[in-house]
Amino acid sequence: MLLTVTPPMIDDECLPSYLLRLTQRNGFSSTNDWLNLHTFHAAMTGHLSARQTDELFSKVGDVITSNQCVFSGNMSPLFISPTLLQPRICPECIKEYGYIKSEWLSINNLVCFKHDCLLVDYCRHCHQQLQWSISLLTNQCSNPDCNKSINLSSFETLPSDLTIQQISDCLVAQFFYNKVDVTILPKLKNFEMNHFNNQLMMGYRLLNDKKTFEKWLALLNLKSLQHREFPEDIRLYPWQLLTKSIQCNWPNLNRTTDGKFESTSSKAPTYPIPLKIPAEQLMRSLGISTFQLRDVLSLIDQSYLSNKRVSPKRQIDMVALSSKLINNSTSIKKGRTISEVTSDNSDKLTELYIAIMSNTISFNYSPKQNYKTSITIS
Repeated sequence: MLLTVTPPMIDDECLPSYLLRLTQRNGFSSTNDWLNLHTFHAAMTGHLSARQTDELFSKVGDVITSNQCVFSGNMSPLFISPTLLQPRICPECIKEYGYIKSEWLSINNLVCFKHDCLLVDYCRHCHQQLQWSISLLTNQCSNPDCNKSINLSSFETLPSDLTIQQISDCLVAQFFYNKVDVTILPKLKNFEMNHFNNQLMMGYRLLNDKKTFEKWLALLNLKSLQHREFPEDIRLYPWQLLTKSIQCNWPNLNRTTDGKFESTSSKAPTYPIPLKIPAEQLMRSLGISTFQLRDVLSLIDQSYLSNKRVSPKRQIDMVALSSKLINNSTSIKKGRTISEVTSDNSDKLTELYIAIMSNTISFNYSPKQNYKTSITIS
């Protein structure tokens, strides 16, 4: 059965947008009211089956053509098609034209050059990801509990002239940004990611910002200490996977004449990275006494056990200590474990190690709080 009102599809309009406009013009509140859910999802991905295409033709007629049901693909280490599953919009264009353009769904289009703004994929009021809803056609948040106008996004930090290969590299790098033990990357038909611009920026920082990259290297080296029995190429496999998946040259990763990559911070992830800090700083960060610190330090040097206390100015080898504290079941004096000395030592030391390496640490310390402190990493 044909819909009552079937306005023409606009030349540069994406298929999901047209289906939303049909929903709105025919008085429905959702595409589910007249179209199979799986058919609409297929329209989002651009992978409509013959049956789903026939369903659209039966409801819409010849307003759309078969080539409007298929999106072209582009190869990448992460995705087959460069088309995003979630909507992205230019709020000003939406207010002016009332439809969603096909080009906005392509990963390699980050901005609206007409209005000099980044394309928006989430609401800045409720911070919810935008969903395919007829409310988008009037520039309103798709979250029914919010329903506020969608605001413009500026060019604050994200470059607008990245190529599709560079964008692909940034999306690869963002997988490693907060997790160094990545050993496999997903291969997706279409790319789906919440807060696309923010995630893209994370990957961009890892590839461009020296401090961010050195912080990642420090964490990778620290994690590798857990598996010292394995060869270095296995311990540092995430580094190999990252460089293998990167297609372009970046400030932190330069391709050499033999096709391999080297980092500008260190030609390879050094192992280990030496680091020493004063004992008093370590006690404050962990919230422990000098006697507890003595027991903990006995892990790396048994001579600490014969000392009544540790000098506050004593320089502590963080690499050696962190490698022991990674495993909370490690035994110390008289069979006691790390967790019996103080809780969460391993996680706190890991944070402390990385923070000091990247020079982004600040301490909030008060003796009245029984040596409790918070570590702030920017």
